[in-house]
Amino acid sequence: MITKLKVLALLLLATVIWQGCSSPAKNTSKLTIDNITIVAEGPLFEGSNTAQAELSNALEQFLSSHELTMEQLQSAVLTNCKLSVSPASDSAEVQNFDQLQSISVSFAADALDMQAAGVLNPIENGASEIEINIAQEQEKTLDFLKQNVFYVVADANLEQDLNDDLQINCTLEFDINY
Repeated sequence: MITKLKVLALLLLATVIWQGCSSPAKNTSKLTIDNITIVAEGPLFEGSNTAQAELSNALEQFLSSHELTMEQLQSAVLTNCKLSVSPASDSAEVQNFDQLQSISVSFAADALDMQAAGVLNPIENGASEIEINIAQEQEKTLDFLKQNVFYVVADANLEQDLNDDLQINCTLEFDINY
């Protein structure tokens, strides 16, 4: 009987220690930022051309709707990046992505080093909507989202000169851990 009590006490003690040492439960929620228009002003030339969009207070609505503070956020991971030809692009030259050989997307901010978000190479002919291949390393993604202002930068590799602006709609999807 005493042996059974000792075993039970040891199991109870092990359970208490295990619960006390385990990390707090993580919650994960999706953050979608859409209606981003990335613009490169024309004329553009064959080869690499840079386009960008400015994002302000990217986490403001997310924090409010989840009743969180910046300090409670633990990490963020970009899970999807969709690009499409912008409806604002009324150019006959830009009806799909046929002019692009490849495209890479990065994040930039005044206080942080640029971070690759992903790339798509090659781009399928006739595509008017594409999804880039997401970068594996994303250590500072949350740091970018916490900035008052950060930039989505696209490096578009054109097959030929383009007289008009290049306007690309972008939707970013993140998993936010808190």
